[in-house]
Amino acid sequence: MAKSKLPPQDPEAEAAFLGGILFGERYGKPVDLDSVREVVSPEMFYAVPPHRHLFQAIVDATDQGGPIAAPSLLVRLRRADPNENWQEVVNNLDHQGDPANAVHYAGQIREAWRKRELLRVSHELAEQVNSNDPDLKAADVIEATYKRLRSIGTEQSSRGLVILNAEDIIEEQIDWWYEGRIALGMLNMVFGDPDLGKTRIVLDWIARKTRGVPFPDHRDMPNPASGALILTGEDSKSKTMIPRLRWSGADFSKIRFMDVVDADQGEELFSLDKPQHIQFLDRFLRANPWINLVLFDPLDSFMGKTDGYTGTEVRGILRPVVKMIENRNTAVIFVRHLNKQSLGSKAIYRATGSVAFIAASRTAWLVTLHPDDADDPGTARRIVTKAKGNIIPPSVKGMEFSLSPAPLPHSEYPADKDRFLVLWGSEPVTISADRALGSPNRAHKPRDHAEEFLLDRLAAGPVRAAELAAKDKEVGIRKKTLYRAKHELKVRHTYQERDGKRESWWFLDDTPTHN
Repeated sequence: MAKSKLPPQDPEAEAAFLGGILFGERYGKPVDLDSVREVVSPEMFYAVPPHRHLFQAIVDATDQGGPIAAPSLLVRLRRADPNENWQEVVNNLDHQGDPANAVHYAGQIREAWRKRELLRVSHELAEQVNSNDPDLKAADVIEATYKRLRSIGTEQSSRGLVILNAEDIIEEQIDWWYEGRIALGMLNMVFGDPDLGKTRIVLDWIARKTRGVPFPDHRDMPNPASGALILTGEDSKSKTMIPRLRWSGADFSKIRFMDVVDADQGEELFSLDKPQHIQFLDRFLRANPWINLVLFDPLDSFMGKTDGYTGTEVRGILRPVVKMIENRNTAVIFVRHLNKQSLGSKAIYRATGSVAFIAASRTAWLVTLHPDDADDPGTARRIVTKAKGNIIPPSVKGMEFSLSPAPLPHSEYPADKDRFLVLWGSEPVTISADRALGSPNRAHKPRDHAEEFLLDRLAAGPVRAAELAAKDKEVGIRKKTLYRAKHELKVRHTYQERDGKRESWWFLDDTPTHN
């Protein structure tokens, strides 16, 4: 398609859709948001950028049980982006559409999005075919393209519901960037106190991956080389990150750094809460398919104005990231610090901010001192233990490592110049993450399984209690155990009237801890 042509879009449908939602009460026909949300999502809006942000605010207000009237939304929108003239945006939507046709307009918006996605896939395919990349395999390109086309084109709309044919859904196994530890197409977390080696071990993994050197616990397993994109907000790239990567034996030709973007207003810090920045990142990964890992170190440096203690805001910035990496089969690692909760708190509560972060992460690894050693960071052993990850095979255990005070030669590299700062132990670590933090040492109990189930199910927002009760039977969790897990995780509930019935909805308690 020529560059002068506009991409497929439908500004009239977007305006009619949003106008019907905001001003539907005037017609006595409030829009059923549950129905339209099954058809359209915020990222599908394109014609006018504020439309996307406005619908996201409507979705967030609905999830929090708040009103979606224009005045209350204006408060939210001005707080999120004070530079936009939101009053004018809302005024332009007045009298735009009949709320009775909201599902119809949602379908038009979705259809324009589908056409854009199909064009994007075709452009990606052309770029990869013309890239002359010697490492690019035709089979991988075909498989990735097929996955994208399936996700765009197999849905069927029926009265506002998006229906997927089970026979069209191909069962897929989890792909691993680091076998059993860091999953491709998913969010992964490494967290712990400062100065214990969180960043160093991730850089060690990246260095091994760029050279195709086996990981420390898979010395006999091939490790195909690939690249990484690093966003660092605390450590100096030239004085800290580059020396550590060099000592770790990294292939610098497969590593890229990025922390600012060239936006309309000039250079600005990359922020996950800005859709344009996510689009830039998506475009970069599309043009560089040899990069299959993105590291945010630490994550808090790239959250913009997002309140990290508010679950709906956290989920709002993570959804586009999850969608992007699923499409590209790219792994994301978030490096985070521990909060200040008291000794004995469970590991899943110790990552800073809302529990929504660890709920959205498919794997979470805790870095601590070995609890059996003296509390001396200079000499104590360090360990990496699983804090969360029901996708992680049971055979995958924790690992022990130490930090070398000076670069030492590593036998896996033939050249003397290749050195490692991280020295890995040879024996697996069976200590749990809870015990590593001083929590009671106990075996994995049914309640642990129930807690992981609730974290996964509630990661995206409130869920009906009746639906949870039905699902927990499928996975073998007793009702009594589920309620104990609810109490342990501080899961809250509210009641809503639907079709004359009073239903209980459960959601994660994202109240920050300040002790």
